[in-house]
Amino acid sequence: MLIIFLLFDPCYPQGVTVQNSWKAAQSKEEKVSIYGNYLMSARRNWAFLEELENKGYPYVETLREHLAIEAFVGDTNRRKEFVERAMTFTEMFPIAAPHLGLTVMRHVHKGAPEMEELIVVLAERAALYSQNHARQIAHHIATQYMIMYTDIVGVDPWLDRYLAWGGDSSWGMIRTVKLATGEFQANNYGKVMPYFTLRDLDGREVSFSEFYGKFVFISFWASWCGPCRATMPHMRSAHKKFKNAPIIFLNISIDRDDDAWKRAAVGPFFEAPWQHLTANGTTMARDFSVRSVPRKIILDPERRLVADHIIGTTINTQLGRLAKKHDWEL
Repeated sequence: MLIIFLLFDPCYPQGVTVQNSWKAAQSKEEKVSIYGNYLMSARRNWAFLEELENKGYPYVETLREHLAIEAFVGDTNRRKEFVERAMTFTEMFPIAAPHLGLTVMRHVHKGAPEMEELIVVLAERAALYSQNHARQIAHHIATQYMIMYTDIVGVDPWLDRYLAWGGDSSWGMIRTVKLATGEFQANNYGKVMPYFTLRDLDGREVSFSEFYGKFVFISFWASWCGPCRATMPHMRSAHKKFKNAPIIFLNISIDRDDDAWKRAAVGPFFEAPWQHLTANGTTMARDFSVRSVPRKIILDPERRLVADHIIGTTINTQLGRLAKKHDWEL
């Protein structure tokens, strides 16, 4: 009995074959779509590039460079090289920008300012070739800012890009609803926050008027708060990097038990080279809408709220933006 085996290459996505369909592609959207299909196949099997080359596909070398750059997108030790190569590559071959942008957007939340700058460039270059892909990038980054960074200032430009690139205007309601529910406390953004006089560990009264003219980074915490402990290494790292900048770091406890606060403040988890203060006996937690901890905010020199709900892994990113905007000498 003759048995015939039909061999299908499992490395090629279903429906992707090396035909001459790319020759018939007219619009930039179609060309980007075909490029993306071929890129996906090449990721899984480099031999696919040889078939493309034999068929005369004009972007084979572009795909090779794309894959080479993509290979170290998550390598923090080569981040500068990656950004430089990605910038140059997509300037020469904008057809690659939509798909490289989709790859990079998944790494923006790592908290590297240079990656955030890169994704803006890639998104705008992507829009020249494919507004659909650019819209996906804008949607993803705006969502990251809303859900992960909780940075309303950061959301706005990405929401604007999303709408400019043909996005559904109703999606903006996500932001509106979240703001209306107070999840981001957006009503306080830009608001001049009140003065307070708090006590430090020695019982000395510390007035916010002492910090006039400087930015103030406040971390609200409590002795019983596990997540508060987890953010302290990020705080220490940020303090080390920005200790010479015009910004004051404060840990403000919402504990109602002063003894518990003091024990925790000098213990291994919360000990820090910046001031520990307590909000106990004041209305500060209420007036700053502190409903849960950890809660991290930044006030500008005029006591306006400029950043809120900062998560530990993005502290350096948030401060880096301020440093760049205000030309801090570190």
